[in-house]
Amino acid sequence: MENKPEETTATPILIDPHMLNHYYHHDEISLVDLWLSLLAHKNVFFITFIFIISLAAVYITVTPKTYFYKTDISIGTQTQTQTQTQFIQSPEAIVANLDNAIIPKLLMQQHLNQPDNKLNVTASIPKKTNSVLLISKGTIDQKEAITKLHQQLIDVLAESHHKKVAPMLNYLKDELASSQSLSTKLNEQVKNAPDNNDQLALQMINIENTIRETKRSLAEFTETRSAMGTVQSIKPANKSSKLILSVSFVLGVFMGVFAALFAGFLAKVKEQQ
Repeated sequence: MENKPEETTATPILIDPHMLNHYYHHDEISLVDLWLSLLAHKNVFFITFIFIISLAAVYITVTPKTYFYKTDISIGTQTQTQTQTQFIQSPEAIVANLDNAIIPKLLMQQHLNQPDNKLNVTASIPKKTNSVLLISKGTIDQKEAITKLHQQLIDVLAESHHKKVAPMLNYLKDELASSQSLSTKLNEQVKNAPDNNDQLALQMINIENTIRETKRSLAEFTETRSAMGTVQSIKPANKSSKLILSVSFVLGVFMGVFAALFAGFLAKVKEQQ
């Protein structure tokens, strides 16, 4: 006969419900305990709260007010009609040139001349416009330096644009001078010529048309400049004092509660030791 292994049964482990309830009750954290801990360490709460509010007040007092300074650049043109305007340089090309070459160079020169007066400037194209906008942020004391910097940027652009159109301008001016000289000579010939000289009259009409067209072409050329100069924003660019105080109030409450509860935790750990 084969020996069958004896069957064994696991002995159940009985847990006293009273002990289990005592265990959970011992580790349970109630809102009442948190409130009592907060009251017990209310001094820590108020010290932390006042510290946060004081930091915000000091920041508002010490930080100088800054403003936005904006200068609108009117781009020079070389031809203008009722339906189309041809700029000497496109707004996109001007912004790229400013950002990559002109602004960094002038800012470096300004920093070398005035290392303690750090300036900033950006170039952008306002929506639905064909102009370029220079924007700087600075204090009232920096207004003069920012205005000067913006004007230097415009002068560099204006000089570059003038060099591009100078050959055409010189050609038109020479053409105008030559036409006007010829017109004077024709007038003299008309005075001395016999009556009903149709050929001289036709030449006079043609030369007057040429002079008129040349003047119109010259008038279409405009320089790159700022029409209104540098304008300072009315309101400061800083965050509102009320906003800073509101945020610091909320932060102070949270940090105060956390500090008070943490102080209570440390006190409880110290008691158990």
